Amino acid sequence: MHEPTDSKRFQVKGFEAKRSDTSRYSQKLQKQILIALAEFADEDTTYDLIIKAHDDIRALGPQTTSDEWFEFGIPKGINPVTMKYLNVPRTRGARYAWLYYDKQVMQYNKPKKIYVKWKGKMMGELWWEGTDVISFDNPEMLPAFMLEHVDYAQMIEVCVTKKLEDLLDAVGMDIKMSGAGQTSMRMYFG
Repeated sequence: MHEPTDSKRFQVKGFEAKRSDTSRYSQKLQKQILIALAEFADEDTTYDLIIKAHDDIRALGPQTTSDEWFEFGIPKGINPVTMKYLNVPRTRGARYAWLYYDKQVMQYNKPKKIYVKWKGKMMGELWWEGTDVISFDNPEMLPAFMLEHVDYAQMIEVCVTKKLEDLLDAVGMDIKMSGAGQTSMRMYFG
């Protein structure tokens, strides 16, 4: 049970925050939201946490440290069957990793992935058509030019919206999250 005066003792069990395919950042955000709800925080406090999460994701870019990429990267397991037969983000990300930096991400492991926006051929850099995600075992491997084109809307959708919508719906909060990470007007305009 959560004691409001001792948030260090708050434990999450049987909830998505414990899933191994949830980014570390999303796990921390979910825990912050749960603590706020357990302490009967008002909706504005919860909204502020969500707005901060949006801002944190929008701040990702070439200046982002390796540790931060590791926090935001979304882990997902890969095995030879999924690599061969599935065209899902985790397999596309692994294929693009091989194309962009000649590195095969570890199979039977959970490499991290980030979403990027394909821009076509850019000055001095080549993007393979359709690139929407890239996987990595080590953030140092990520091509610098790609880090300038993070798909913020998709990262918000995957790391924030999808991770919070059921929780917030369960407590009857009036937050409508949909599409490309858009939130209700109330979040921004009160």
